[in-house]
Amino acid sequence: DADSACFIHREDSSEITGFLGVDADLERGVGELWGPFAEPHSWEDSAAYLMSLAEEYFGNRLNQWHLFIGRKNERCRLFAEKKGFKLASSQMFMELTLEDAVDGEPASFLPKEFFADFTLLHDSLFPATYYSGSEVLEKIDDEHLIFALAKNSGLSGYLYAELDSEEKAASIEFMGVSLVERKKGTGARLILMAAKKLRESGIERIKLCVDSANEKAISLYKKMGFKETNTLLFYKRQC
Repeated sequence: DADSACFIHREDSSEITGFLGVDADLERGVGELWGPFAEPHSWEDSAAYLMSLAEEYFGNRLNQWHLFIGRKNERCRLFAEKKGFKLASSQMFMELTLEDAVDGEPASFLPKEFFADFTLLHDSLFPATYYSGSEVLEKIDDEHLIFALAKNSGLSGYLYAELDSEEKAASIEFMGVSLVERKKGTGARLILMAAKKLRESGIERIKLCVDSANEKAISLYKKMGFKETNTLLFYKRQC
């Protein structure tokens, strides 16, 4: 998109020896690094040079850098720590392939009368995340869906998914269940409901990312058929 950028390193003004991409969200002030990628013989120098280009280009338009690193990528981990990045968490990436029909209940989307309940629940469960409850509500359209289960007493739980119709993929960005509705199968119902609707919409796979320490959530996702695809270390740095 228009806010993102890529940077390259050439040796002797010829062959490209390094690359760094930045997926920037200027509204949030966050830049997610893709890379750095460089030739082994000059990796450290290329990485430092590319990072300096990114910092100079974005200047004070960003207030935080994010970086995901493979668990065995010692070179990139040492580079991140040298540049002031701090380990925030370990994140497991999981995926569900929608090959067969899903036996879920009909889709129920978040009704307007529960918008306030949704915002309160979301912001209490995810107080420092990348989208607040009000920001999620602003995104609602055909490719940004909030599935919900509610009772007269209030919102039981919700699942926010983002669709990529071209890739025939969707990602579960957030799922939350109210305290009084936990251990009642609400999370499983939401996943089945979303999977059923998404498959009917032509989606072939659903992705999600979960903290590796969240054993309860991982156990639920595995029961629902999700498979681990990767685990990455998540680093942050204030600009």
